[in-house]
Amino acid sequence: MTRQLELITLIVTSKCPLKCAHCGPRSGPDQKNSLSRDDVIRALDEAVLRDTKLVVFTGGEPFLLGGELVAYVEEATSRGLFSRVVTGAYWAVSEETAMRRLSELCNAGLNELNVSTSDEHQAMVPIVNVVTAVGAAQQLELQVAVGIGLKKTSLMSSRTVREAFLSRGQPVPLLIQSKLVPFGRGEESVMHEEQFLRPVEDVRGPCTSMTQHVALQANGRVTGCSAVFAEETTALSFGNTAETNLTEIIDRMDTDPLALFLHRLGPFELKRLIESETDIRFQNEYINICHLCGDILQNDEAIRFLSERGLLSNYRGQGVQEAN
Repeated sequence: MTRQLELITLIVTSKCPLKCAHCGPRSGPDQKNSLSRDDVIRALDEAVLRDTKLVVFTGGEPFLLGGELVAYVEEATSRGLFSRVVTGAYWAVSEETAMRRLSELCNAGLNELNVSTSDEHQAMVPIVNVVTAVGAAQQLELQVAVGIGLKKTSLMSSRTVREAFLSRGQPVPLLIQSKLVPFGRGEESVMHEEQFLRPVEDVRGPCTSMTQHVALQANGRVTGCSAVFAEETTALSFGNTAETNLTEIIDRMDTDPLALFLHRLGPFELKRLIESETDIRFQNEYINICHLCGDILQNDEAIRFLSERGLLSNYRGQGVQEAN
């Protein structure tokens, strides 16, 4: 029996007009990887096969695809899938432009728009773009949310975003504050003293996203979760669609020792295992469960230990295509 998935995330492109200092996937104007139409169609068919209710189109910046993105949403709708697009709203330069761009997606069946912002975003895309994009989405009766990236020194917060909407006389959407993690370009920009750290014991427990929130990266890699650092973390990859059927790749997770360990026990127990049997030591404070997981799985010595213990299968990193 084919296992159900909660959601499939499609990183349709790694390219982005922005180059935010905290970007986990290191998206930017110089990135060139994009999923092919065949990759997207196969992923949508996989979502139907696995009774997945939500497909997320993200990047990079998916709005760079123009009509291709509209076509992808249309394909999702024709399969009865709920679709979400995540964007930085660089394109919402006027109410007319925002309405035109979103109307095309709305007519294709888009259900939800998520808009990302932060101090770093605002340096390139003013908050008025976010307000304009959300206003158009509200008029079109799309579900909408604004994600706000935070570190301790951030000037932007849910309060300042709320005020931006109220000052324009617009309804305030769902606001989601996300603590920035030091991965990707964030490794150099999200300093230790700026991180919202808490005792590692507070992030104990299983990772319910692993094996349930599968992501197809823009370079064809399939990762067991959609964490912002997943594309750079070989241990979270289960194959590449350029070499292996997507169904087979996802099925691997059902027997993969590391995937099962994280899903059932979580990275806190992985930390305990490694520290109990080696001299490797990790931090005592982390932002969240993803921060801990990434710290472990990007540690070369820890990866070597996990491999020796048989927790890493030999298809890790298969068919990786490097971004130019």
